[in-house]
Amino acid sequence: MRISLHITPNAKRSEFIGESFDLAGNKVWKIKIAAPATEGKANKELMNFLSNYLKKPKSSIRILKGANSRLKVVEVE
Repeated sequence: MRISLHITPNAKRSEFIGESFDLAGNKVWKIKIAAPATEGKANKELMNFLSNYLKKPKSSIRILKGANSRLKVVEVE
């Protein structure tokens, strides 16, 4: 399963905000992450958050696109 994400770093806590749609009509999850967007800290926190939220091991989640962007595509096995 592939999921499009819009990430907001430096939040008070990591949480799922809701869903929206991009210009192509694809569903995008909005997520706030309680980590700065430096040195991969936000990506690491995102992986922890998604692992807990989806109840999947971290090894089954990987970032396909947007490792250095707020817009990401992740794949969940």
